[in-house]
Amino acid sequence: MRNAIVLRLALVLAFACAAHADVLWDNYPGNSYSADPEMALSSERDTLIDCTWTVDDVVFESPVEITGVQWVGMRKVGYAYPFADLIILPSDLGNDPGNAYLTLEDLEYSFTPIASNDGLETYEASIELDQQISLPPGHWYFGTRLVGDPDVGLGRNFSAAATQVSPDGQTAGYFWGPIFGVPEWLSVEDLPFVAEPRDYAFQVHGYVIPEPSIVALLAVGGMLALRRHK
Repeated sequence: MRNAIVLRLALVLAFACAAHADVLWDNYPGNSYSADPEMALSSERDTLIDCTWTVDDVVFESPVEITGVQWVGMRKVGYAYPFADLIILPSDLGNDPGNAYLTLEDLEYSFTPIASNDGLETYEASIELDQQISLPPGHWYFGTRLVGDPDVGLGRNFSAAATQVSPDGQTAGYFWGPIFGVPEWLSVEDLPFVAEPRDYAFQVHGYVIPEPSIVALLAVGGMLALRRHK
């Protein structure tokens, strides 16, 4: 009986050590984002622009559990943006957002205003997921956007560019927006209205799922640690 209790406690300790929530991907390390509207790109729904997405890539070396995302954006002041959307796409992207691995709409989000200039507010926002998202290792694309309230008025929302990005990213951002003549995913490198290739400011939060062998080793270590205190 005592050994069973010790084993349970050791396993709890092992998982607690291995499954520590963290920043899994940081695409604007050191808060290196641009507040220049010329560097931002539309990512919005139910605003003056019906529907667009701006996404950028991440690389996970191990299986992960996603608990939330954080990003920097710019939005037109004086309008309501009650919700946010999140999209996760596989490496090949497909033709349009219908190929998404997962799309979550009308999510609650929190935000902090950073600056306001010429009717645009730069903000940092975050989504904390009610249910964690499991992803296998690989190359993925993440995107966020704000959702407007047409009853209040038609604002605008943009993804802010990162001025320093993760060195492990494989591509610049991608854009989808039929209203701008882009009905399929297109690299920002090929957008006629973007002067230079760029990445976008976001973080992915969560934790790495430990390999079974690592959990076993941590469990053994936890048991030894508990026995030393007997």
